[in-house]
Amino acid sequence: MDKLHGRVLELFLKDKKGNKITNIVYGKKALDKYVDASFKNRDEKDKKKYLKRWDSSKLSNSVYFVYQSGRGKGHRFISNASKKGGYSYLGHLEGKNNKLFKKRVPLSVRRKRSRSRRRVQRGGYCAPCLMGPVAGALGLGTAGYLVSLRSSTSIVNGKKSVKRKEVYEMNKNGKKVRKTFIQDGLNLKLAGKKVKAKTMKKSIKRFNNAVKRCIKSGFKKC
Repeated sequence: MDKLHGRVLELFLKDKKGNKITNIVYGKKALDKYVDASFKNRDEKDKKKYLKRWDSSKLSNSVYFVYQSGRGKGHRFISNASKKGGYSYLGHLEGKNNKLFKKRVPLSVRRKRSRSRRRVQRGGYCAPCLMGPVAGALGLGTAGYLVSLRSSTSIVNGKKSVKRKEVYEMNKNGKKVRKTFIQDGLNLKLAGKKVKAKTMKKSIKRFNNAVKRCIKSGFKKC
């Protein structure tokens, strides 16, 4: 654990505190263990193709472990070594009878700093407030899941501003359907619908409620 740092360490300690975890592995071996679990009974070419998505020079800041959930045994991989950038928080579940679920539950947490911001916001809006819909999406299993997230909180010209983009995906009639939600301060684009809130607090709340309603309805109410 000494090699872990930054957001990877924070996410790992949070999981360690809230769940019973075992089989902890760090570094490159952590990625190998996760791939073995999530690509079980799949072609070796798929595994090799997936491994190429990671920067081996950054894998030291990575961790894999096994955790128990209500749905069965889970495999978790946390890292900042993705070649796409940002942080990856990936999960793979097995059923109670050790049968693998057909769909993995990925959560890639990627943060991109805004070029226009002049000073980083140290207080104000808490991370759980901005990431409220994520937990709800994960709890719904195969109904819908988060495929990408970008967010930043800053102060521009003395005013607080929140920017974020979340993309959710689900299978409908054998086809993948995506819904994108964007917040740029008071301006919102909720699954294609543009609206504007009066205050930053209302903008955040409206964004979170729109995502939650969309995911719970199976993309029918968005």
